[in-house]
Amino acid sequence: IDPAMAEKAIAALRKAHQAPGDPVETASAATGLPTDTLNQIVSAIGGEGSLTEFANMLDRDGDGNPLNDILGMAKGLFGKQ
Repeated sequence: IDPAMAEKAIAALRKAHQAPGDPVETASAATGLPTDTLNQIVSAIGGEGSLTEFANMLDRDGDGNPLNDILGMAKGLFGKQ
């Protein structure tokens, strides 16, 4: 999947991890990604227990939205603010 969709998937998985039910099923419903793709992402980042830790690493300002922080990091790489 493309990087933007991966970021969206990780954010959805993090949010779903905090909600009742199966995080993969919940994130699938939120993103439209197949559960097998989301399971591969979960496995690649170290399993379900790592979802919160991984998303927190990306969410530098602690606002619950790692996407704005990732975009800020990307802008920094290209010298744009």
